[in-house]
Formats: sequence, structure tokens, C-alpha cells
Amino acid sequence: MLKFLSNRMAMLLTAVTVFATNSLQAKPVTMFVEHGKPNEVKFTSTAKIETIVGVTDKISGFIHFNPENITDSLTAMLEVDMVSLDTDNNTRNEHMRENHLHTNKFPLSVFTMSGVEGIKGDELLGGNEIKFTLVGKFLLHGVERDVKPMITATYNAAEQILNVLATMTVKLSDHDIPRPQFLVLKLSDEQQIEIRFAASTKK
Repeated sequence: MLKFLSNRMAMLLTAVTVFATNSLQAKPVTMFVEHGKPNEVKFTSTAKIETIVGVTDKISGFIHFNPENITDSLTAMLEVDMVSLDTDNNTRNEHMRENHLHTNKFPLSVFTMSGVEGIKGDELLGGNEIKFTLVGKFLLHGVERDVKPMITATYNAAEQILNVLATMTVKLSDHDIPRPQFLVLKLSDEQQIEIRFAASTKK
């Protein structure tokens, strides 16, 4: 499992584990997100002429939380392999990676959580679908910005699986990503990001 984690993520996970071990009150769990289905990241760029969709299942990371009080110890980090984004057009993929995302220099995008809004501590229990907002930093193309993704989540305590849908809007201009000139009428500055994953304690 840890082979998918970058050094940055592994260091944060180690720090979280040490904190949890030393806590007498919390009953936290650490769940992992691995490359592969059903985990998926999708961006959608909608403009007048064409809608472009890019997809990858190369997402990894971890979520650390206390199911009895999610606001007490929630920590998360997710990484996406930008090289693997596929728009169902090989020429466009190559152009996007080499001339705009510059994936040879910036192969990963990273979300690091710093807070949570709009949820009570025990709402995750019971298997009900809950909605709330995460607060964090999003690193893309070497530029880090504050973000607040909207979260829809369900937690299966018996199987220890956390299903999450996260949505947010990202502007290319906020991350110094040049828009393709030959696609200027096709590609929007705003990209709708949708992340789906099932996190599990299983390694």
C-alpha cells in the first residue's frame, strides 16, 4: 500500500499515527485509497463548442478519522498521477501533458486537508449519507491554492469502508496553467473536478 505514497504523504501519515497512538480518548482509524477502480478522478471542461472530459484511476492517499467524532481528528491527503489523465484522444493527451500541465516537472497534484465545516461529530455513524465541506490546500502545476471541496460520504462500520464523492471547481489561471491556443474556444478556464473513492483499512 505505501508504495503508492510519496515521501510527503508518508511523513504526514507517520505523524498522524504517532499522534493517534498517544491519544487515550480518540478511537481513530486510518483508511487508505489505492490506485485502480472504483477510485476515479474526473475533470470536465465545458465550453461553447465542446465538452472535454479527462479521467484517471491513479489516485492514492489516506484518511484518518474518529468515526465517533469526525471533527475530532480528521486528517487526509490525496495524490493524483497527472501523467495518467486520459481525455480519450492520444494527440490531445500528449499536448495537454507536455505543453500545459507540464507533467514531466509536475507529475502529481496533491490535496492536503486542514479542516472541516458543516458537520456534527457523530453524523458519520449509522451508515447514513452525509454532506459537509473540507478545507484544505490543493497543489497543482507547482501552485498551491486554498480550496473547499464539497463532500458526500457514507461509512460502513462493519466492513470499515468509507465511500466519498468530492466536487470542486479549479481555475487553470489560478495555477498558472496556460490554456491551449488552438482550443481557446473549446477549453474553459474553470474545470469541474469530481473525485470518487472507497477508502478501506485493508492493505
